[in-house]
Amino acid sequence: MEIEVPPESEIAEDGSLFLREYTVPCSGKWRVHMNDADNWPSDFHAHNVVDGGEKLDLYTGVVFDVPTKYVSRKLKNKEMRFIYDRLRTSGNEKIQHKCKANLKRFVFLPTSEANENEKK
Repeated sequence: MEIEVPPESEIAEDGSLFLREYTVPCSGKWRVHMNDADNWPSDFHAHNVVDGGEKLDLYTGVVFDVPTKYVSRKLKNKEMRFIYDRLRTSGNEKIQHKCKANLKRFVFLPTSEANENEKK
């Protein structure tokens, strides 16, 4: 599954997309592999398909440089909520289960939202 993240300025605080037209570069395009043999940097991560040298920890939003394994940047909470929302509603049962089973590990979700989603 690939998720294309729009510019941060186009994402509302709750992770939904503002309904506006824009022509600007994307913040990133991430591919999630559910059966990835490599569990670094976490058991739930994504690969940057534009810059193959980056991995995103889907629980924290931390982006790592693959060759050095150093932190290169961190996505903003609302960007991570956008990605989480796309994963949660992806239609892929394994990905949806991973999201629901690990709600408390997503550090960018407000505690109240994690508790509310846990009930669903």
